[in-house]
Amino acid sequence: MGKRWLAGAAAVGVLVAGGLVVWPEGVGGRGASAEAAEALERAAAVGAVDPEVGPGRYLLVTTRAWWLGSSTGGGRSFSRLSENLQETWVPADREDEWLLRRDVTGEHRWVVGTAEEAERAGAFREGRGWPEGEWRAACGRFDEVPSGQVRVSGGQPPARSDWCGGGSWQQPTASWQDGLPADVDGLCRRLRADVPEDDSRGDSALLTSVADALRSGLVRENVRALMHRALAKLPGLEVVDRAADLDGRVGIAFGLTGQFERAELIVDRETGQFIGERTVATGRGSLPAGTVTGFTSVRTAVVAGPGARS
Repeated sequence: MGKRWLAGAAAVGVLVAGGLVVWPEGVGGRGASAEAAEALERAAAVGAVDPEVGPGRYLLVTTRAWWLGSSTGGGRSFSRLSENLQETWVPADREDEWLLRRDVTGEHRWVVGTAEEAERAGAFREGRGWPEGEWRAACGRFDEVPSGQVRVSGGQPPARSDWCGGGSWQQPTASWQDGLPADVDGLCRRLRADVPEDDSRGDSALLTSVADALRSGLVRENVRALMHRALAKLPGLEVVDRAADLDGRVGIAFGLTGQFERAELIVDRETGQFIGERTVATGRGSLPAGTVTGFTSVRTAVVAGPGARS
């Protein structure tokens, strides 16, 4: 019996029927690249104002992610999406102490098989899969970076969490944002340079890298706008859903298709704020086309202190 865990990035609107979680391809239609470019320009132009985090206060970034896990038992394979909750309290002064909490909620959505079938077959007995607990450290330099902390759709976590360091798309520190090109074409070149040419995901990996950064909740307003405009230049980008409902928030979903999955990024139509992401199987792998392989929602709020929610 074996198990593999795949960290997904994604969003909403899943249907559960016959044990299969499927994204309905026809919902919202498939917009042309011109439609996607226009919508992204609009999102950049109306970009949400950065929350003001005063001295002694914290920015709470809440990420609710459903990641795909697979296991075998009784001669067959099983797959399910499992809910993971991550809360990060970011101090106004990034050099102060951060707080990170992770929790595996125990909620599942079955993709292949059912809970009863998996239990009879002895699948998913190796444990819950992702570390849980609480970490505190100045600059977010946690002694042990939890597996999957910043992993989405193949994106790799940094070797060590350090939010006062050089940064990356997966860890967009202030200094990293300062070093980005200030023009759209320059950012497009930088984005392509940072993604390996042999990446099997193709240009969908570029969309995922932007989602990696935006999911942190720490990308500044002007940089978010630049990222939206850079995405508008990606060939093959489509509007795949004009009214994606993610965790009670409605946004517009942009997608790029790779060999095995389509990466999607969802932004609020009114504010341009990033609200979530999803990945959807193309049917070229082991899962049927339209199968949701992960979805994530992100919320931010200014709170009184570490551990507080208001």
